[in-house]
Amino acid sequence: MVFSGTLAHSEIAYWLSLLELNLYVSQLTSKQKASSAVKHALAVQRALAIGNYHAFFDLYLNAPNMGAYIVDHFVDRERVRALLIMTRACV
Repeated sequence: MVFSGTLAHSEIAYWLSLLELNLYVSQLTSKQKASSAVKHALAVQRALAIGNYHAFFDLYLNAPNMGAYIVDHFVDRERVRALLIMTRACV
């Protein structure tokens, strides 16, 4: 991995968070993985990882239990990122 100047800290944090997530997911039992909340959380992570904002916002609207309240903490950030990408595509 090559880290560029000012982005080095955020890139390192990103890769560490992915490593931690992979560690936690690998420790889940099959019963836990079958839970609708866990499936939803993994689907949200997958949608964000590949930049599928349509799937992300669909998952946000259809979150099980009180999952939408958790997503509320970062939905504005993702909405701005999606708008920036769409704006760049039109320019």
